[in-house]
Amino acid sequence: MSTTLLVTPTVIEIVALVAVLALYLIAVARHLRSIADTLAKITFGVRAVEQQVGVVGPGSPK
Repeated sequence: MSTTLLVTPTVIEIVALVAVLALYLIAVARHLRSIADTLAKITFGVRAVEQQVGVVGPGSPK
């Protein structure tokens, strides 16, 4: 068998593997960005609650 016949499919497979891995990496990055946005909104909400509850203070009568 010729070396070219062995090298060509191998190179094509490596390129395909790298492309698929890049696509999955992009998908993971997109999900992580979405999670970061959600966590930012939650943090904003928690800080707002903290500001509103801060007026009550610790040790308030029940």
